[in-house]
Amino acid sequence: AGIPADALFLAVAREATGGATVAGEQRRPRLSRFTTQELANTAFAFARAGTSVRDDRLYAGIAEQTLARIGDFNEQEIANTAWAFASVGIAKPALFDAMGGALLPMVSRAHQHAARLQQGGVADAQRPGRRIAQAAAEQVETRAHAMCAPELANAAWSLAVSSE
Repeated sequence: AGIPADALFLAVAREATGGATVAGEQRRPRLSRFTTQELANTAFAFARAGTSVRDDRLYAGIAEQTLARIGDFNEQEIANTAWAFASVGIAKPALFDAMGGALLPMVSRAHQHAARLQQGGVADAQRPGRRIAQAAAEQVETRAHAMCAPELANAAWSLAVSSE
């Protein structure tokens, strides 16, 4: 529609966090009204968009909302949120600990794709995530017979990097 992507992302960040409009009008933050999927999708989209649209205020708000509602997140939402924060290099140890703690009970029933993405997020964040890595390793061990070659290779890489 002729709107540069950066301008669109910045407008979304401004509206989500309650920043001032172009006319100087102050908006109320909207992140508290986002669903867990919307929080995860927003974090993921901004991470994929790159550093030109990085908004630390937005990430701080997403982290705050995620911590407050971590029990409502599903495996995929945790995986996407972990990947997003790790990809942009925002270190939020309390957030990663909360996501890891929420994911642990889910690991035994988690989809392989979500578990693999979450492992990668922890690895990228340079956070050991030993409890998560151990639970994931146990799941890989029990499911290895059903995994294809790329899944086995990705699991091995993720576990190796997360234990460094």
